[in-house]
Amino acid sequence: MEAERLRADRLAGAAVAVLAAFALGDATDVATMQHAAVLVAAIGIAGLVILLRARLR
Repeated sequence: MEAERLRADRLAGAAVAVLAAFALGDATDVATMQHAAVLVAAIGIAGLVILLRARLR
């Protein structure tokens, strides 16, 4: 059961990384680039929280 939970957390972390890559890749102009940077930062923080939670279990 613990292994399944850890696997799910790792999968969620990978999904966050993919979302961040898409958000950054979609930025075409400076304004969109700034919005994408904020989005990537928020997604990155969420991903770190997920990964740290997985480590602390």
